[in-house]
Amino acid sequence: MRVLTFPKDEVIGTLEWNGSWNDESGPVLARGMVEAPDGAEVALTIARVVGLERTHDGGWTYGGDANNPVDLAFLKALDPSCVYSLTLGHGNFIESSIRHVAHLAPGLRRLYIVWGGLSDAVLPHVAKLTGLTYLQTFGNQFSDVAVQQLAALQNLEMLYLEEETLTAAGLSFASGLPKLKRLGLDDVQATEDEIEQLRSAMPGVRVG
Repeated sequence: MRVLTFPKDEVIGTLEWNGSWNDESGPVLARGMVEAPDGAEVALTIARVVGLERTHDGGWTYGGDANNPVDLAFLKALDPSCVYSLTLGHGNFIESSIRHVAHLAPGLRRLYIVWGGLSDAVLPHVAKLTGLTYLQTFGNQFSDVAVQQLAALQNLEMLYLEEETLTAAGLSFASGLPKLKRLGLDDVQATEDEIEQLRSAMPGVRVG
């Protein structure tokens, strides 16, 4: 078994891996010492959990505390290769603390940055996660110029930069991602002609 170490006196998120879900107790909470099977692809969702209860359909839901965002400095206590997937967003973490995510670069393959309203300041730190094969963002404030830094993510296979603040021109860097198979453009400011130009520049990549 692998032991993951989180703050002892607060729940800063939930964890999931194949076989982790328990109908009796719900999701695994990121608090204290958590054991996960060796080799498990551990997914961590950041959220300060303040309540956990059953839903009417037999599932589980948890309440968060958006007024008390998580400082990601705790990530430095984790084995750098222990987290496979990380979800950030909904105002659940301190934006300036995203620099600590780079500690997880050796093992991190999937990153979701959703409804965070985040600025370009987070992108240099995302660009350091060179092992990523999957990246999805939406609900943020990224600019065409700043997303060019993501060209460093040469292992990306799936890229969804679904931001209303981006244009098709900003996504031209994706043509330099050699392993890319899918480029998602939901909410991006792009005409059909511009999308066709992207497709022409990236044969073999599903664009749209």
